Amino acid sequence: MITLSHLLWRTILAGLGFAAAIVTTLVVGTLGLAAIASAHREVVAADPGTMVPVLGMMMRGGLLLPVFSTIVWPAWLVAVVLGEVTGARSLLLHLAVATAIAVVGVMGGAPVLGPARLQLIAAIGLSAGFAHWLVAGRSAGIRRPLPERGAPRPPHDGAREDAISERDPVP
Repeated sequence: MITLSHLLWRTILAGLGFAAAIVTTLVVGTLGLAAIASAHREVVAADPGTMVPVLGMMMRGGLLLPVFSTIVWPAWLVAVVLGEVTGARSLLLHLAVATAIAVVGVMGGAPVLGPARLQLIAAIGLSAGFAHWLVAGRSAGIRRPLPERGAPRPPHDGAREDAISERDPVP
């Protein structure tokens, strides 16, 4: 049975996991874009004629945050809600879903991306999926899990043991 306190706790925990995924997205994305820009600055310094493609790439970089905020993050929110309802606790599932949503969402908003961008988007998806799983995904599920068959039973309470010992005295 779902209690109100458990539902409230799962809502708060899922929200914190989603917030952790968004913060991770921003941190990993910023660090990744800085690394890509740094690598391209070295290329531009060696050959000034490559400045136009680098500027074009940086202009598309400004597209990532709007695409994430309008496509990827809402899709992740739906995935978080579905994960809570179904009780999906698998790390691999969280990583795969977050990465797939990130790559497909960004490809829909900016279809022409280089391999460095796709690797960055995949890294963002993997890190965000891991962040959410770490905070809320390991214990996902609105309903509490049922004990598995063959699992040890909880110890009996003392009153029942006293009642049993009174019926069958040991000689």
